[in-house]
Amino acid sequence: MPPSSACKVFIAVPTEELFSSADVVAKLLAVKYDVLDVTIRSSESPIDRLLTDSDPETRIIWVFYSGSPLCKIMQETSPHPVLEISADKDPDDIAWTIAKWCAIGSETVSSRVYQTSKEKRQAKLVDDAQMQTKSFKYYQAMSIVFDRNLQITGENIGLEAKRGKVRDRIDVDENTIALVTTDRQSGFDRQLALVPFKGAVLNLTSAFWFQQTKDIIKNHIVAVPHPYVTIARKCKPFPIEFVVR
Repeated sequence: MPPSSACKVFIAVPTEELFSSADVVAKLLAVKYDVLDVTIRSSESPIDRLLTDSDPETRIIWVFYSGSPLCKIMQETSPHPVLEISADKDPDDIAWTIAKWCAIGSETVSSRVYQTSKEKRQAKLVDDAQMQTKSFKYYQAMSIVFDRNLQITGENIGLEAKRGKVRDRIDVDENTIALVTTDRQSGFDRQLALVPFKGAVLNLTSAFWFQQTKDIIKNHIVAVPHPYVTIARKCKPFPIEFVVR
């Protein structure tokens, strides 16, 4: 059998009420896994109707929703794989189980299943990280970090200086200022925490691109004497903001 051969899926449900669930599974199999040939049958059909002969080149998988006495008979007599799945399971989980069986005989389905597997693992990592952020230990650590947000410039920044959410600005002379890019992390117009070396990375990344483009257009950079500090010319602001991500 070629590795990309088609897979035909029969979903057998014991009651008409379960048809809508099986139909959702069929749609998920088509959209997410490229399993297009899905037929919904009644598991109350005569056994001889379910055991019809088929093309040996066609890979067939039978899926029985729990509650049908014919499932065990099909498992013993059918030449094709026969799965029994709880009708209470989420349609997405049912489609995932069926797709993994179909992936054995199809490169396309296998690729889709592999991608979904990566997404599931990533989702679990995200859930784990989110759970950690709800712990007392996390809140305590974040609180301590937040209280230490006055680094580099310190508390005695001076009357002539201005403190922003992330950057501090200090007048050097009439024509230049020092912009200090701190490790402070902001969000929703407030300071949240410190991210180690964030200020240095942000400041040096900006400095790199200003250096690369200085022959195209003049910029405000005078010097970068420290990873966190940029000496810049005072400019009259152009009141339009562009955010590029």
